[in-house]
Amino acid sequence: MPSYVDSTLLVIAAIAAVLLSAVQIAVFIVYLHQRTRAFSVKDRAIYPRYEPPEGVSPLQAATLLPKGRHGVAGELLELAVLGAIRIVALTRGAGRGTRWGIELAHPLPHGLPGQAGTVLTTFFPSPSAPLVELDRVDQATRRRLRTLVRDIREDPTMSSSANTGVMMLFPVFMAVLALGGNVPLGLWIIRNLPEPFDVLLALLCWAAGALQLLGIRRIHGARRPTEHGRAVLEHLEGLRMFMTIAEVDRLRMLQAPATAHRDPHSAGQLLHLYERLLPYAAVFGILAEWGDLVRGLSLAAGQGEPNWCTGADGGLPDTGLGSFGGSLDSFSDSLESSGADSNGDGGLGGDGGGDGGGGDGGGGGD
Repeated sequence: MPSYVDSTLLVIAAIAAVLLSAVQIAVFIVYLHQRTRAFSVKDRAIYPRYEPPEGVSPLQAATLLPKGRHGVAGELLELAVLGAIRIVALTRGAGRGTRWGIELAHPLPHGLPGQAGTVLTTFFPSPSAPLVELDRVDQATRRRLRTLVRDIREDPTMSSSANTGVMMLFPVFMAVLALGGNVPLGLWIIRNLPEPFDVLLALLCWAAGALQLLGIRRIHGARRPTEHGRAVLEHLEGLRMFMTIAEVDRLRMLQAPATAHRDPHSAGQLLHLYERLLPYAAVFGILAEWGDLVRGLSLAAGQGEPNWCTGADGGLPDTGLGSFGGSLDSFSDSLESSGADSNGDGGLGGDGGGDGGGGDGGGGGD
């Protein structure tokens, strides 16, 4: 039976370990909350927008939106819609589903916007490059894509470092607290307290310290939007609103005075508009639903299957773009796991936090 002194030490150590761990977790949560608010647009009036913000690529949108999804997927879809590449559905064999690839179109269109041209040359450094299967992209291409995403994320016109002034000391404070507080306290507990309390309390201390050290990596690359970046965020949230409302509401919006130049009853005009938004459907995580909508409009307009996607039967497979989105999801995951993510924030898409909303539909991709 432990002595009175041992019991007192146990209580003091337990309180110290719990308080230290609670303070560390609370400080980190408060920091993340403040950071999330920087990307929030809930405090501003958001209006539906039926076109993407001018000069903002799907990849830029994905790196700026708190819950933006895979930007590389958006760029690939933009390249497909513009006629620079074709998305190819390749059968794996009976019962093995569909694998997806991309191939260059000939001739290539001129004047590709934004980062589309850079993404194109990243996947196809040579005009004679063969079809690229998404699940067989080489490591050199993956590294170039991560570098591209990092450079776009650090665009000073869209966002700036959140760790300025006194906040530059915050990661240092967290590291000192984890290494100078949790580690010694855990060792003291192991040496002085009776079993099994020594192991349990020491593990609690070290786990909280490890959480803090992992948090430093997330905090190190923290950024906040500039005024221009916030304006783009509002526009993107308005576009997300338009793309996720019911079809009847979208058609009603296109009959408003500001947008009446579009005929919401013309499948051809709607196809032109909706097809242009396909890249942002990937960013918002609604590629499966939006892909089905575009395919239906293409058929209704008498244009047949979309000419930028081909399969064994000459068009989209029965699984539609949802299957393509799933393949892009896998490609995105492999990009992130094949090396340190380039944005310092846990992904090649958005920030992973915030209130950007958006569905997790079957397709987003990257």
